[in-house]
Amino acid sequence: MSGLRTIVIVIGIADLVIFVVGIVYLAVAYRSRVRPIFGIESGPVLLAHSEAPVPVNTVEKYGLVATLDVQVKKLKGIALGAEDNLYAAGADGVKVWTADGKLLREWRTSGPATCIALGGDGNVYVGQQTKVEVFDPEGKPLRSWGTEGLGPGELNWVTGIAIFQANVLVADAGDRCIHRFDTTGDFIADIGKRDPEAGLDGIICPSPYLGLAVDKAGMIYVTNPGMTRVERYSLDGKLLGFRGEGGSQPQQFSGCCNPTNVALFGDGRIVTAEKITPRVKVYDAQGAMRAFIGPEYFTKEAAGLGLAIDSAGRLFVMDPGDGKVRIFQQKK
Repeated sequence: MSGLRTIVIVIGIADLVIFVVGIVYLAVAYRSRVRPIFGIESGPVLLAHSEAPVPVNTVEKYGLVATLDVQVKKLKGIALGAEDNLYAAGADGVKVWTADGKLLREWRTSGPATCIALGGDGNVYVGQQTKVEVFDPEGKPLRSWGTEGLGPGELNWVTGIAIFQANVLVADAGDRCIHRFDTTGDFIADIGKRDPEAGLDGIICPSPYLGLAVDKAGMIYVTNPGMTRVERYSLDGKLLGFRGEGGSQPQQFSGCCNPTNVALFGDGRIVTAEKITPRVKVYDAQGAMRAFIGPEYFTKEAAGLGLAIDSAGRLFVMDPGDGKVRIFQQKK
């Protein structure tokens, strides 16, 4: 009986230590979150917030115009290609659909897909947990790469891919960074790593949701869920700026670990998605929230709402909860 009491006391002390460490971590994270770092290099404001609540969906109104069942098991990623064909990837590979809902082609991947992106040449880049596979536009395998681990260029939990010219940018939620490769798979650099000497907290990613997008100039927009913001990096890895905060207001990011996904309109508007309370928001290039698409459009299990934008400016939102893609169009 005495031994049992000793065990209980030890367990109690261990729990107390874990609790104290957790409180310290949250305090550090909070201080890091509110510390502005625009002084590193000036750049456009991202995801600005105001002190007063922003009215929901009063500037740009988006309506649901279609829902597509892409028939992919455990849907994890979407991308739009030539003629706005929709590429959908999941556990059983890739399926390609026309804009009017006709299946063009499909192929298997060597393992369950976690994300998908298209290169300017039409090649298809499919992420798996620790691997990247490349296919030609018809689905013929071209090459693959990936070494499991947490070292430079190694892959731990791939959740997003973006292509800019000859650069393949891979979001790794496990390694909490963006890996930069060339199109042959040769590693170039890691972006977004913690750097205490430079005063950079790095990407904090408590769950397997880390999104990215790249604009026409090669600027990389990355979600930082643990810091409740979107960050902007140059191609050579320099942090240019960030904006965003946690909170319950429409323009803020809810919970401890949002946003999860990001996409870009050609005119500079930014789209973000959140989990737990699934919602999608549109911000203009100056950081003002323009539109809010609420949780009533999505399933309760909609964690990791994939985003894509077609040539007409329609917003495609992937709902992993029911495996469907919802298309929203701005109302005139």
